[in-house]
Amino acid sequence: MSQIGKSIKKIGILGGGISGLSSGYFLNKKFPDAQIDIYEKDDQVSGALQTKIIGSQIYDLGPRSLRNGPNVRGLLQILEEAENLDRIIPSKEYDYVYLYYDGKMRLVPRGKSPSVILKFIKDNPKLFLSVYKGFALKSKNSQNNIKGDLTINELLKNKLAIGPLQLTGLSDFLSDYFANAVFSGIYRANSSELSADVCLKKSYVKDYFEKYLDSSQQMEVSDELKVFIDEKIKPVSSFNFSGGLQVLPDSIVQILSQKNGLVNFKTNSPVQELIFQENEKIKIVSENQEQQYDMVISALHADQLSKILNQQQSIDLKQNLSSIRHMTTLTTNIGYKEDLIPNQYKCFGALVPNNQYFEGLGLILNSCVFPQFSGDFKTNISLFLSDHVNKDIVNDDEKIQKVVEKCLYEMLGVKQKPDFFNVKNWKDFFPVYEKNHLPKVYKMLKQSQNLNKNFYLHGNYLFTGAIPDLVLLSETIANIASKKI
Repeated sequence: MSQIGKSIKKIGILGGGISGLSSGYFLNKKFPDAQIDIYEKDDQVSGALQTKIIGSQIYDLGPRSLRNGPNVRGLLQILEEAENLDRIIPSKEYDYVYLYYDGKMRLVPRGKSPSVILKFIKDNPKLFLSVYKGFALKSKNSQNNIKGDLTINELLKNKLAIGPLQLTGLSDFLSDYFANAVFSGIYRANSSELSADVCLKKSYVKDYFEKYLDSSQQMEVSDELKVFIDEKIKPVSSFNFSGGLQVLPDSIVQILSQKNGLVNFKTNSPVQELIFQENEKIKIVSENQEQQYDMVISALHADQLSKILNQQQSIDLKQNLSSIRHMTTLTTNIGYKEDLIPNQYKCFGALVPNNQYFEGLGLILNSCVFPQFSGDFKTNISLFLSDHVNKDIVNDDEKIQKVVEKCLYEMLGVKQKPDFFNVKNWKDFFPVYEKNHLPKVYKMLKQSQNLNKNFYLHGNYLFTGAIPDLVLLSETIANIASKKI
């Protein structure tokens, strides 16, 4: 073990969501003798991965599935150690989804089926007419000559061209309808605000992991897991677990609870202040106690961390953290005992461009994607509302239900009142990755290290909110920490 490994006796982790929990998991691998305290302001650790089980129904209150991709290895290794790989449920695959605009559900293909392509053309005449609506000569400041970040809409405008002609009509339509719907559905913000470097290109994630966590430094993948990935994971686009996505944080808690009392979950313990001391220790001040740590990982949201940093020590970092905007989303779960989804709409779900002055951001048809979760209810739907459209109803569940019923009638033709209704307010949860977000992130990472070489930033406001990437970032931070001398 390196010299720093010998000197790290106490580690504090701020935040008990997936970033904090997975940090605890990988740091325990690197520093097996260190005491690890995980601070969480709520009465349970799990963060956004919360699941509600009512009878035979399963409702996820946060994300609804995990996207497959090259970075799922880390979370699969956690599940393997917890002996929960057999709880993975693949999503049911569909070769189309829907956009809802101009008062109509409009098919968008995910595959190459000729019938689906024809339906796409029929449903979206505006898309094809937009090709002829506007042209402009490329300016000298076209994207080929621009260095630096662009918004997603700016990138579309500069990329869609035939020779010297920009297809302004097509780029405007794709920005206002398709890009707007997709990225507001994922990031809750308008594509005209979002950084193309962060939200579209995503090469930075791969570059960061390759720089600090190459294949020789990763946890070794067992032969059994390699076979499991080839046979069960690679063929699917997304997956969940029997018991919902909370199985993942629960698996980490299960593993860390068996570490002879070295890992402590300090629930109902909001941190009030973080103080960097002259002896290179970091003091965590919570409601009932003060503790000194050799290393601290903050997995708090940017605004939460900004509020607890000592004003005199951390003014530059506080300013950068507080400048990151966050969006609020209301997540509603709706259940019906009857099968009410029209056959033509049975798929993954639908997204809504936010230029429609429509209350919904989109919906996921859970009973189509994961029918195992519906139990005795044949229709299981999640519909998302943005509170900037519905400020007057945020704290009134009855008004929210009326808005949801209106959205479901207009989108799916469902008239019945739900047999089950639940709402979760994710207040100021989704960071807005604005243009030139990455330079700010790298500046904050440097500022945190200037405060203390063993103080690390983590969380969805840095690079990504994707769960597999956040888990891999935890492994990366643990690897960086263990290599320091």
